[in-house]
Amino acid sequence: MKVIKMRKIIKRLFISAITFILLIFAIFISIIDIEEAIEPPKGAVRIGDLKDIYWLKKISVSHNSMRNVYTMITMEIWH
Repeated sequence: MKVIKMRKIIKRLFISAITFILLIFAIFISIIDIEEAIEPPKGAVRIGDLKDIYWLKKISVSHNSMRNVYTMITMEIWH
């Protein structure tokens, strides 16, 4: 009778330990996923990022050319 009770206790402890380990693993994986969602890896480049960079460069070039034209006009007016 005592052997059967001991086996049940050992079985419950074993199942509890495995469940606890799986729970810790699931929490660890979810924390990693949350961190990656907040801060994407630095080496990753998405197509949307490339489009943003392209448009930012295009806008900055147009602003620079406008600034250059403005400075040329003001220099001609004042000189």
